[in-house]
Amino acid sequence: TNRRGKMNTIDIDGGTKKQRQLVERVINWCFVKLTPRHKTIHVNVELTKDLPIDGDCSRGGGRNEFDITLYKKLKDDDFLVTIFHEMVHVMQYAKGYMKDLNHDGSTVYWRGYNYSNYQYRRQPWERQAYRMQEILLRDWKKHIGIN
Repeated sequence: TNRRGKMNTIDIDGGTKKQRQLVERVINWCFVKLTPRHKTIHVNVELTKDLPIDGDCSRGGGRNEFDITLYKKLKDDDFLVTIFHEMVHVMQYAKGYMKDLNHDGSTVYWRGYNYSNYQYRRQPWERQAYRMQEILLRDWKKHIGIN
């Protein structure tokens, strides 16, 4: 993958060929919808059955690099919604709304304020991701011609 060129990139491991193709299509669509001005984002995706939650997103090693883990047994809309949810987090990091100071979720700043002690569903970045995942799902279905 050419990281120097002006293009967002994706690496995907695990899952079926069909899942990998879908993940790539959905993430490329999310780049256009969520981060249209960014051209240097790299997303590493791992599809696994060894995940106690539906999905996870964290900062990767590089400056605009992100690691997404997806529970590969999710089906249909649940699978799509999880990709959308984690891609909202990629957007939040890439745009600088969210800063994870220790790279482990222990000290998180959202738009300059520390929200580290908030319950999961009350964290503003999660509220935004849960809200946007449904909008993205609806728009995706329009995009591919399913109502």
